[in-house]
Amino acid sequence: MKSHLQVLDGLRGTAPLSVLLFRITEITSADAAHNPLRHAHLAVDFFFALSGFVLGHAYDARLSNSATAAARLWLHETT
Repeated sequence: MKSHLQVLDGLRGTAPLSVLLFRITEITSADAAHNPLRHAHLAVDFFFALSGFVLGHAYDARLSNSATAAARLWLHETT
């Protein structure tokens, strides 16, 4: 079993929180240029990229075994 990456859990929790704070300050701020969190919407992309890494890390062995089996089946069918 793969080790649990606790640091990544903290980052995955911080990303949605920063987007939430961005949305709140977007409502309360008069101008987007004066929003202190004006680039926090990028945390959505970071969250999805990090989640993809975590899923890839968790299922690495399973995916490589099934990919190997699929490659063998494809080779068997083509030869």
